[in-house]
Formats: sequence, C-alpha cells, structure tokens
Amino acid sequence: MYQAVENGLGLENPQYRAVVKRRSGEDYLKAVLILNKKVGMARLVDLARHMGYSKSSISRTVSILCKGGFLVKDDSGFFAFD
Repeated sequence: MYQAVENGLGLENPQYRAVVKRRSGEDYLKAVLILNKKVGMARLVDLARHMGYSKSSISRTVSILCKGGFLVKDDSGFFAFD
C-alpha cells in the first residue's frame, strides 16, 4: 500500500483502491477466523471490538463480504465461512 503512494499512485487510482479494498477484506476474514477459533463465534459487535472499528463500518464491509459469498450470516447473527 505504501509503495503505491511512493510510486505516485494516489487514492484516485483504481489499482490502488483495489489493493486497499482487497487487504481490508482479507483483514475482516482473518478477524472472523480468529474470533471463531478463539471464542467460537463472530458477531458484528465482536468484530468491532477486535478490529477497533465502529459497528457501522464493520456492518458495511461484512455485508459486502456476505454478498460476495465470502461470509455467511446465520439466523443468530453469527458469521462464518460458507
């Protein structure tokens, strides 16, 4: 990410934004995996605490990951991998 800035690519560059989004998504997926292994569940509030983000930010990104088929939300509100 920092290399892109050093090379003169800014936030307006689509390639840069794609890299940032991919890393962000990977961070969320890793957090779900860690929480599932550590406490047996991953809810929005758990992810927010774990990652240090607001619940609304977590909700938006998790929704995108669910729509993309990367995560599944069960009836109890827990997130897991499909």
